[in-house]
Order: sequence, then structure tokens, then C-alpha cells
Amino acid sequence: MNFVHSLQHLSLVKLAVEIYTSPEVRNYEKRFVQPFYYTYNGQWEPFVREKFSSRIPFEVVQDTILGAIKPLSYELFTWKTDHWEILRSNADVKINFCWKQGGTIDRLETAKSLIHGEDFTITQRFFMACYYWLKEEAIQLWGKLSPSDFENVMLAVSYQRFGSKLGLILEIWIKWLQDGADCEKYYDICIKELLRFNRYVPPSDDLYKKLAPEYPICRALGLLDEHPRSSFCRYFLSTLNNTQQMIVFQNECSQAARLFLDWPLQHQFLEIIKCLGEHLTKENYILIFKQIVTEKIQRHFRDFNYEGLLKALWLQSSLEIKEYSRNHPEFEIFREYVRNSY
Repeated sequence: MNFVHSLQHLSLVKLAVEIYTSPEVRNYEKRFVQPFYYTYNGQWEPFVREKFSSRIPFEVVQDTILGAIKPLSYELFTWKTDHWEILRSNADVKINFCWKQGGTIDRLETAKSLIHGEDFTITQRFFMACYYWLKEEAIQLWGKLSPSDFENVMLAVSYQRFGSKLGLILEIWIKWLQDGADCEKYYDICIKELLRFNRYVPPSDDLYKKLAPEYPICRALGLLDEHPRSSFCRYFLSTLNNTQQMIVFQNECSQAARLFLDWPLQHQFLEIIKCLGEHLTKENYILIFKQIVTEKIQRHFRDFNYEGLLKALWLQSSLEIKEYSRNHPEFEIFREYVRNSY
């Protein structure tokens, strides 16, 4: 599958990111109990539209940009959730996020910016360096730890207060650093130990080249199974060739379809469904129909025409799938959206 976006998409996303990350809009979002992602559109869209309507007079373009705000809010929300154990609440206030052209956060570059800055404690920056496989930064920060900083690091590890196996990751790094930070041993430790626990961040390029040929497929299968909506999963799949991608998709059909239902891959959703073909079961289709309704249509996502997508998927489905769906106990969930497309 092609993970490259059209020029039109890139230009609109650039505008949407600029608007969403502006201080006025970000401060307005913080007034709500939940981010825009969880909030009814009517509560925040008028304010956001007013902020850029004079710059962009065409209502169609305004609507497209507004449609992108909710996925961008979700992107920032997931970043904060994934890093809460290290940075705690409201960490995004201090961070200058790096965004990719497609409208997702560049997590590696954002981590580097955070680590090289002075807005967070040295222990937090050290934890981030370890989490993101940044060997040189981890060595430098380790050497700068004061006795009290070192005590804080060891307490964090000993009490295992971090989730996502981060405590185990830190323990491995610290042992390697205490043993002299031997670069030859580093690769052995990464391959034998760190890769088992750090399943959220892709390994560095130099380490990636040392892995067994079958590793990319195994890693992608694990990510799709455990974290099908994560940016790490999208990034990792984009590094595979077409043959490797299809092996992964065919082994995790339902999760692959779910991945392409989300921003910024939703434009390729029907294409991936066609590629999966006979590998999709009848129950896979039921689940996909339900997800489009409950996670996109009912939650008022406007980054794509999800009602049209559901109808198109229904129309391209086989007669056998349609008959099975009509007799399924959960058909009522999506019936009204396909009733004129029988």
C-alpha cells in the first residue's frame, strides 16, 4: 500500500495543523473537560471557524479544514496518553511539536526536541532518550545526573511506577550504562532484551539493519494485534515493502481494516478492503460495518464522508456478505445507512 498523500491533502493539512496548534485554539480546547476529539462539534466548530474564516473565504475549504481538527485533536491526545507516565499532565504546554506532512506528530523529532531542551527535568529527558532508542543522548544525560537525580531514576525503576513496561526498559538501559556503555554489547542487549519490551517505538536505523529478515513482519503483526491505531504501527508498516505489507494485512485482516479507517489513511480504506479480498470473514465485515457507524458516523467525524464510505463498502460486498449481514443480530446498528443500497 502507498502511504504517500496527495498534494491537495498535504496543503489542506498544513493549514489545519497551523490553525489547530495556534495558541488561541489550543487554549480554547483546554476549557473543555475533554479534547475536541471527545466533544460535540457544535461546541467548538464556530469558534475555530471564526479564527480563520477571513483568511479562507471559500466555505468548502473551511469545512474541509474543520473536518481535520478532530483527527488532529486525537493525534495530540494519544501522544499525551502515551507519554503521560514520563511527562505527566499538561506536558504539551512546554513542547514544540514536530508535525509530519500527512497530519500526524513526528514522535522521534518531537522527542529529540524535548530531550535537547531545558523545559523538563534531566530525569524526564533521560527517560525519553531511553524510550526512543537515542543512545548518544542517553549516555550524555546519564553522565549529567546529580546524586539526587540518580536517586530519582533508581526509585522510578525500583517502584515500577511506569506502565507499558517502561520500568523494565529503563532497568536494561541503566545496567548497560553502569557496565560502561559498551557499544558492541548495546546491539546484543537491544536484540535480546529491549525489543521484547519496547514494542511502541521503532528501533533506530542502525539497529534495524542488524535484525533478522523475518523481524519486520513479526514486529508489524505484533503492533497490528496490540496497537492497530497507533502512529508507531502506521510508521512501521510504511517501512515494509508491498509483499511484506500484504503478508501482515492478510494475517490480521480486521486490524488492518481498522488501521485504514483512521486519519490519515482513510482515503485508502476501500482499496485495502479489495486487497484483503477472501481473507476477510463474514464476521470481519460485520465488525467493520459497526466500526464505521459507532466510531465515525455517530461521533460526527467530518474528515471524510463516512456514510458514503459505508454505502460504497456495502455495494462492493458480495451477495453472501449482504445476506449474512441482514440476518445478523447487530444489523440494526448499520441498517439505516445501507437501506437504500440493497
